[in-house]
Amino acid sequence: MSKAKIIGILIIIAIISFYGGYLISNLISSYSPTIQTSKLGNITIIDSSGKYVEISIPVKKIVVLTGDAATILKILNASDLIVGISDVIANKPEIFGNISNKTVVGSWKNPDYEKIISLKPDIVITYTKWTLDAEEKLEPLGIKVVRFDFYIPSIMDREIKTLAIIIGREKEAESLCKWMKDILNIVNQRLSGLKEENKLRAYGETYITWGTVGPGAGLYDIMILSGLRPIGEFSISYPKVSAEWVINENPDVIIKAITADPLTIKQSDYEKILNDIKQRLNLTNAVKQNKIVILPNDLLYKPSYPIAILQIAKISYPDRFSDIDVSYYLKQYLSFLGIEYKGIWYYPS
Repeated sequence: MSKAKIIGILIIIAIISFYGGYLISNLISSYSPTIQTSKLGNITIIDSSGKYVEISIPVKKIVVLTGDAATILKILNASDLIVGISDVIANKPEIFGNISNKTVVGSWKNPDYEKIISLKPDIVITYTKWTLDAEEKLEPLGIKVVRFDFYIPSIMDREIKTLAIIIGREKEAESLCKWMKDILNIVNQRLSGLKEENKLRAYGETYITWGTVGPGAGLYDIMILSGLRPIGEFSISYPKVSAEWVINENPDVIIKAITADPLTIKQSDYEKILNDIKQRLNLTNAVKQNKIVILPNDLLYKPSYPIAILQIAKISYPDRFSDIDVSYYLKQYLSFLGIEYKGIWYYPS
């Protein structure tokens, strides 16, 4: 073999090694942790619980227990794959449209497994920390349980792209993730140069009065991405605190999560919530400076979370976001869902 051929072969090997290693590393660290198995027509994915799930593709029938996952499926134009839903999805026809007419299989926390089995789905999508007996009930019958949360910003991109591979909607997922990233880039650019010691301190309250958040909670991530410092150092995701503790911590910003439907909630409802916060925490800087944001979970979580971050950042740092119209991005999101622009999706708006 000539010297030239040997050099050529070595160059080819080097190129393959480099790009092959790059693609594998990129796949695992940033995007879809999907592994092609040796079995034709099957893929193995790692869901958000860290569990390996082997799935026959294409997936044709899905039971979805969470509103978060149903939202993603609708945006990815996969509503036709859904055969069963939980009651929380059935109760929001204004958001989920025809999906709400699918067969109801109980609640997202306590599904009716016999009804699920009767629908013969390929997969069931549920949360990572609930319905923990689902695998035991369903997988012996060939129904795979896939656990995605779709409410934690740090893993949502990966979840969306992994689900897209399962259902064959990769292009739609790329478009959605790019839209999300573009909004986050705006926030990052506007907050650039903000030193850690100058970031405002924030109290995030869950649906429960005096329920707050720590690492692992979606709202905790959202506060950090909004350029805020969550008060307290907790070892659990959803601790309970007291009025005295919050007042003593004296947050500069308060973010309140609510479960109300943004399409039907009235301004007077928001004002009642706002007045309650002001009465409970009237001694804090947040109330004195009117830096309070109230957000329904239909905006705060799901792929709409960048809009929530944008609104929080605008209230927290108005000088940096004075020219930003948050409603512009909200209209885009609602168009993805096929929903008319109406309702009150954040307060103050």
